[in-house]
Amino acid sequence: MHAGHAIPGRKASVLFDIEIIYPQCPVCNIWKGGCYGEFAAFLIRKHGLEWYENKQLNSRKPMKLTRADVQDLIERFS
Repeated sequence: MHAGHAIPGRKASVLFDIEIIYPQCPVCNIWKGGCYGEFAAFLIRKHGLEWYENKQLNSRKPMKLTRADVQDLIERFS
């Protein structure tokens, strides 16, 4: 399984947002480009359109991670 992110981008605000990360098979995540349309529909059904739109808006904002932030992520995902 891969970590599918539902919103494209490699910025920290998207990359480590655990509310949008779900298991995704390698075929969907890589060869089908993430299946963003289906993934978005799933998240909208689960959380609502306003929630999803806010996630999209916030995904464009850069996020600087401190050393403590990175350590917290390491501990959370270990």
